[in-house]
Amino acid sequence: MNVHKNARLTPLRREEMALAVIEGSLSQANAAVRYGVTAKIVARWVERYKTDGQAGMADRSSRPARSPKRTDQSTAERIVALRRERRTGKHIAQEVGVSPATVSRVLKRAGLSRLKDLDPAEPVVRYERAHPGEMIHIDIKKLGRFERVGHRITGDRKGQSNSRGIGCEFVHIAIDDASRIAFSQILPDEKKESAIVFLRAALAYYAGLGVVVIHAADIQDRDGAPAVLKSILTRWPWLRHVFADGGYAGPKLRGALQKIGKFTMEIVKRSDSAKGFEVLPRRWVVERTFAWLGRCRRLAKDFERSIESAQAWVFIANIRMLTRRLARA
Repeated sequence: MNVHKNARLTPLRREEMALAVIEGSLSQANAAVRYGVTAKIVARWVERYKTDGQAGMADRSSRPARSPKRTDQSTAERIVALRRERRTGKHIAQEVGVSPATVSRVLKRAGLSRLKDLDPAEPVVRYERAHPGEMIHIDIKKLGRFERVGHRITGDRKGQSNSRGIGCEFVHIAIDDASRIAFSQILPDEKKESAIVFLRAALAYYAGLGVVVIHAADIQDRDGAPAVLKSILTRWPWLRHVFADGGYAGPKLRGALQKIGKFTMEIVKRSDSAKGFEVLPRRWVVERTFAWLGRCRRLAKDFERSIESAQAWVFIANIRMLTRRLARA
């Protein structure tokens, strides 16, 4: 029964009426007059409360406990099988030997009333960026201020118009496209000055989470590295020494790192006199780790649609590697 929870003869009122009769406050006749129902209805809810307690005050299904003439299971399964062959209800009724109404009821229970229900549901196409930090969505929601509790709670409409014109607040919201992480602030207006303040705060927040910084493809590695290190400085403030390959060599990056923080950088370069394959210190640690992760076929290529899924598989690969080493120890 789709009614308000405090309306007449809802579970709350039924329990109140039944308790009044059971405790002797009202007779069944007086309860019927007070609650606007018949004495038979009062007796029904009193008996249900005695039997089932508070749970018995809820509505019961009108469906019968037994249905002796219901279509047997084998016939229903045959109807469903013929429907999956894209037969119409009329053809199914003729072949099975039942009425079209029976076929309709069986197909409705099976969720196959329409032919399009036989087709598999199309996958949800959800647009998203591949990496966190690549795009953020910003919106502003205007909300009116409340000076006092409204009449829907107090029931008093006196002076309900006196609080008009007290102004609004503006909720600025930013959502990262890939990770769906949200950041919000309540500001006094939606002017450009407030929007700029919010954007800077949102970028600082995402940088503190270690969100990857995405830049244009025409920016060289050594030019983009300061932005990455600056974004992770708030998350790992103890970071001081950086190992990099030869592509990051040069005074430009070294000077930029000194401005960001007290970073020292060590370039791992291959010896000019080396011939063939040579294991480079420090860099081999990274390459070896990638090789270990590559043994997990799920990480052999970028199969995942989200950063969170790829990160989870990295953890799974490391757990598998560590458990194998512990088993051999």
